[in-house]
Amino acid sequence: MTKNFLLLIILSLTLFFSFPLKAEKKSEKTKKETVPIIITSEQAIWDNKKEITTLTEKVVVIRGADHFLANKMEIWGNFNDLKKIIGYEDIKILNQEEQVNLTGSYFEYDKEKDYALVTGNPVLISEKDKLEITSQKMEKYFKDYLFIAIGKVKVKKEDTRATGEKLHFFEKEKKAILTGSPQLFQEKNTFSGEKIVFYLNEDKVEVYGKVKSTVYLEEKTKK
Repeated sequence: MTKNFLLLIILSLTLFFSFPLKAEKKSEKTKKETVPIIITSEQAIWDNKKEITTLTEKVVVIRGADHFLANKMEIWGNFNDLKKIIGYEDIKILNQEEQVNLTGSYFEYDKEKDYALVTGNPVLISEKDKLEITSQKMEKYFKDYLFIAIGKVKVKKEDTRATGEKLHFFEKEKKAILTGSPQLFQEKNTFSGEKIVFYLNEDKVEVYGKVKSTVYLEEKTKK
């Protein structure tokens, strides 16, 4: 797997899990550059006692180039003190500029934990980069700069594929670890082990534990 291939994966994941609302540094400059959030739906119910706003049918949240769509959304707390956002059914998170979209059936963002979750067989697609990532669950821990994809993880870009049961990406270290019978496929060539580690900054790949590889060498045809 090449450095560019891994970088595309990470950029796509980081792009989407920076949404929804992260705490912004309060300054005059930040206030002036704050992007407004536009929310539309067929129905909105605000429970003042429980401090829960429920939006139903054709829910759309727009923040700049980011679009968040769901069949139902719950916003816990108020807009000055957001606690949690939950999205149900037909989840779509789109970035029109980067041509990247994430789909699933359940989305949750917990502000106190600074944690985001997408379940329901989430699929991340970057049309511009011809990249697709699927798993059973995707998590983002903002404070730890950690992204995790769990369950039947598949990464595909053109003729290169990688599979495993769990993918950890450490943003600060620019390091990705694929575990759970991980395999790497490059055309006909395959590589497998107990753990595959990718170092983005060094363009290096390490395979640990019961390493096995099958490589096909093309023979030059004699004239």
